[in-house]
Order: sequence, then C-alpha cells, then structure tokens
Amino acid sequence: MDAVRKPSIYLALYLALLACAQIACADGIYKWVDAQGQAHFSDTPPMSQPGVQRLDVQAAPSSDAGSEIKALDAARSSDEQTDEQKQKADAAAQAKKDAAALAAQQNDYADRCKKLLANKAQLADHGRVRVMDEKTGQYRILTPEEKAAAEVDNEKQIKAFCTP
Repeated sequence: MDAVRKPSIYLALYLALLACAQIACADGIYKWVDAQGQAHFSDTPPMSQPGVQRLDVQAAPSSDAGSEIKALDAARSSDEQTDEQKQKADAAAQAKKDAAALAAQQNDYADRCKKLLANKAQLADHGRVRVMDEKTGQYRILTPEEKAAAEVDNEKQIKAFCTP
C-alpha cells in the first residue's frame, strides 16, 4: 500500500506545482461577484458572467533587503561622518576666530598700555597739566586734587591693561 501512496503523493505535488505555475503565467486575474454577492477570483474569466473585472497583477520586484539595509547603513554612516567632519571644521573655524579676536584684544591692550604709560610720565614730569574741558571745549589746568585723582585712575588702568 505504501508503494501506491508514494506515486500518488508525488502526482499530487506535481499537479499542485503545475497549477501554481499556470497561475503565475496567467495573463491576469479575473474578479466577479455572483448573484449571491460572493466575490470570486480566477485566472480564466467565467463564460456568461456579467461584471467581470480583469485585474492586472504584476510580479513584485525582487528585493535584496540585505543590500538595501547595508546601503542605508552606509549612507547613515557617511552622513554621521560628514556631520562629525562639519563639527570639527566648525570648531576649528571658531578656534581660529577666537584666536584672532584674542590677538586683536592683546594688540588693543598693548596700544592702550603704551598710552597709559605715556600719560603716567606726563603726570609725573609736569607740575601743571593742561586738559581740554569737555563741556566748553577749551583748555584748562588741572587742580592738584584733579591731578592726584588722574594719577590714581591712571595707575588702576595700568594694572588692568599692562599686566602680562
């Protein structure tokens, strides 16, 4: 009895594969609804059935998901590397700007220090110091109190701007 079953199993498998192959090679799939409202699908249209629709069935494009994932990962990695490179470039540009600003500030301080030291010498060397009055625009002589205050103020600024 097993000898009889084996050929029949193989025959059934062969017919099932043949049916699948016919469906895959069919020109299309047909859909219709019978009088009871039941939807039917087939690869051959019914003979005398009204309202038959031919559905175009396209084979799904083969997808190599593994390579697509790898490509997306590579793109993401490339984007991350690009972001890191951009951040490094931005940081380098900012450091360069900061260095230039610091150098400009140091130059300003050096110039101001030279002027303050020259003012200190002027205040120390001359008994009478002449300044322009901001309100009238005319020159006037500093009083001894004003001169002492100017010397103290000058020393404070020298400490602030002339320190190495």
